[in-house]
Amino acid sequence: MVEHSDKNYLNELIKKRTNIKFFSDKIPDKDIIKKILDDTLAAAPVKNNIYHYSLEVYGPEFYEAKKSLLLQTLCVPKARHPKKGLLKMMGTDIEDIRMMTKDEVREEYDKKIQYLNTWDLEDIYQTFKVNTQVIAPYLLVYKFHRNQYIPQRIKNRKNSEEIKMVSWSYEGAIMQASMHSIILSLNASYYDIDHGFCRCYGQCKGNEKNTIFNEPKENLIFMLGLGYRGEKPYPGLCNETDKKSDKPKPEQFYQWM
Repeated sequence: MVEHSDKNYLNELIKKRTNIKFFSDKIPDKDIIKKILDDTLAAAPVKNNIYHYSLEVYGPEFYEAKKSLLLQTLCVPKARHPKKGLLKMMGTDIEDIRMMTKDEVREEYDKKIQYLNTWDLEDIYQTFKVNTQVIAPYLLVYKFHRNQYIPQRIKNRKNSEEIKMVSWSYEGAIMQASMHSIILSLNASYYDIDHGFCRCYGQCKGNEKNTIFNEPKENLIFMLGLGYRGEKPYPGLCNETDKKSDKPKPEQFYQWM
C-alpha cells in the first residue's frame, strides 16, 4: 500500500497503472473492494449527478458464470467475422461457412460455445486466446442504464422530464463510466489490487451458464476485473504484451497553442 506520507504517492499510482490480462487465484478482501467502490462513487464526477450507467459487481462465487462468459471473449486473429473465425478454428469447412446465412452462422457459433462449456479451463487456455480479465476474482460490469439515478432535487423540479431527456446520451454515459473506472483503478492500486479492462465480447443466446452478461454488445460499456496479477509464465495462449511502446510521443499527440 502506498503511504500518504509520500508526497508523490498519486504520481506513483498513475505511473504503475497498467492493464492486467491474467489474475492469480488470490482473492482480495471483500471489505477492501467495497471501500474502493464506495470511495470511487463519492469522488467520480457526473454532470448534474444524473447517472446513465449501472455497475454490477460479481465476486468469487460467480466463478462458473465467469468461465462461461470467458468463452464469449474469444480472440480470433485476423478474422473480419469472429463468429466465422471460431467455426473455422473448430474444424468447420471454410466452404461450408461461406455458404451459411448470418442466422446459420450465429446458430452454429452458439452450439460451439455451448460445447466449449464442457471443456476444462486449462484446455481452453491451451487452445484459444481469451480475455482472462473477466475471470478475475471480482468482475465489474458497466452497462448503459438511462436515468439509473436522479437526485431528488431534480425530480422535484417542474421541468424534470425535460432535464432527464436533455441530459441523456450514449457518449455521456460512456464518459461517466470511464471517469468512474479510472478513479476506481487508482483507488485499487492504492491497495495493491490490480485491474484489467475488457470489451471483447460476442453475444451467445444459448449460453445459459453465462448469467453475468449475455445481452447485445451495444448494452455493454465495458468490464473491469479486479484481483492480483498472476505469475508468469501464463498458461497456454494467455499473454500480456507490453504495449506502452505503442504510445505516441508527446509531440505526436498534443500541441501547445
